[in-house]
Amino acid sequence: MGSFLLISGIKYAYDLTKTPRIQSVEWNGVPLDVDRFYTVALPSYMANGADGYDFIKQYQKIVD
Repeated sequence: MGSFLLISGIKYAYDLTKTPRIQSVEWNGVPLDVDRFYTVALPSYMANGADGYDFIKQYQKIVD
């Protein structure tokens, strides 16, 4: 199975005993808006579901 992404400027807290596991996410000190879509960049192998990121395949790809 995959591992955690290497990220910059994002702070998150998780609890493996709870659902959902992710408890909070901040970008540059500002909480993410759960009702908003964000654009991210990642390697194509991850965008295609490799390394345990199968859930990412469901989202729209802007550039392939």
